[in-house]
Amino acid sequence: MSQIDNDMNAEQQRAFLEWRDLRNKAEATGDMADAHAAGKAFGTFFYAYVANTYRPAPSTGHRP
Repeated sequence: MSQIDNDMNAEQQRAFLEWRDLRNKAEATGDMADAHAAGKAFGTFFYAYVANTYRPAPSTGHRP
């Protein structure tokens, strides 16, 4: 089982807060445009946190 580090750098923190705020707005308004914006923000957060932090090194032979 992998252990995910809870520490975020500034870029990751900013992306998380943006996603959280947009998600809350979408939940409150029920507007599809707000939900779409929240989904895009989650993608940004995911890439900044998971894909960048936990991408396998090229030397492992795994595809990024």
